[in-house]
Amino acid sequence: MDHEQLLKAFLGGQLEALDFGHREHVAVGWSLLESHSFDHAVHLFSIGARDLAERAGAGDKFHVTLTRALMHLIAADRLNAPANSCTEYLQSRPPVLKNALAALSPYYSHACLWSKESRSTWVPPDLGPLPARLFQHRMSKADFANHPD
Repeated sequence: MDHEQLLKAFLGGQLEALDFGHREHVAVGWSLLESHSFDHAVHLFSIGARDLAERAGAGDKFHVTLTRALMHLIAADRLNAPANSCTEYLQSRPPVLKNALAALSPYYSHACLWSKESRSTWVPPDLGPLPARLFQHRMSKADFANHPD
């Protein structure tokens, strides 16, 4: 399944949990950020991931802070080390793909990231700010298409 098919299946609720490993999480995140603003991409990813977890009988595994923070790292990678495609990004073996928790360790303590609160709501990092991604915003295709200029 290519990345476009993966994204379509994810958004359509047609994936099974066994078919959605970490690499697929990262690919869907990258693909959503390609065509949506950050907040909308996080929203779509959260809806799909929560639905997938619930259908697998593991609704309690969905983690709001982890999801948003990893999407933030992917967005920062898109800005700071842009790849021309999702495949190129994955082949570059970004830290978020190699070890997501290690990639977040400069920003979150274990206690903060795994708190009950961080599972159910966004909790900002307690060790340091996440890499810049908003103030140096690279417009998505959707942003560009809707830009008035």
